[in-house]
Amino acid sequence: MKMNGEQMDVIRAKARKLLDEYVPFKWGDAHSKEICPGYSPGFGTTCGFLCHWLMWRLGVKDASRVNWTDEKRGLKAMPGDNIKRIYKGGEAPFIRCASYDKGISIPNPMATGARPRTGDIVFLYRPGGVQADEHVFVFVSEERVVDEVFWNTAEAGQPGANNLSTDARFRKRRILLPKQPTPGALKPDPAAYCDEVKDPDFAVRRSANRTIIGWLDLGNLDYTDDAFELALKGG
Repeated sequence: MKMNGEQMDVIRAKARKLLDEYVPFKWGDAHSKEICPGYSPGFGTTCGFLCHWLMWRLGVKDASRVNWTDEKRGLKAMPGDNIKRIYKGGEAPFIRCASYDKGISIPNPMATGARPRTGDIVFLYRPGGVQADEHVFVFVSEERVVDEVFWNTAEAGQPGANNLSTDARFRKRRILLPKQPTPGALKPDPAAYCDEVKDPDFAVRRSANRTIIGWLDLGNLDYTDDAFELALKGG
């Protein structure tokens, strides 16, 4: 079933409650074992596991989106499909903000105020880059400090033991929004970025900022018939 706006408010509140309960986690603890079944440290990262576990816990039943195994819902996890199913080539309800391919410019809804909501899944990439440049995380909230914008996020695939990308934690990311055009000026870059070059945490700094490719809107996915009632009851 599709949820209306009021129902999604309840679903998103459940998402926040789950994140507060399960994040942070360290590889090998009880929460990591529940969220990352089948993962082996050193083979990719755990970033997508948190996203798909959350969709599953919320009651999403779209087998083309949820990379999780649940026979009752007709879901089956496939190794290596975590980000593929979230992005799905930019197919709706993924909100596209930038092209995955280098050198292609598309309109960015963030320039006119569009933002993810709690529980939505954000996809970062460096167009023209490599697979290791891909990353997904769960959006929690946005805040403004003077003229700067920050996103509070819940992220797996974070540095853990032996510097492997196994753990999960909450992060506060500085967002570089698209610049508004000015008369007579060159057309500005329409993309938005996470400021990773200047991240205050040296452990997660990168040599280049990754682009916000977009996000998967949980409000336009299919849910089980009892998903809303379970969320309403706190289950």
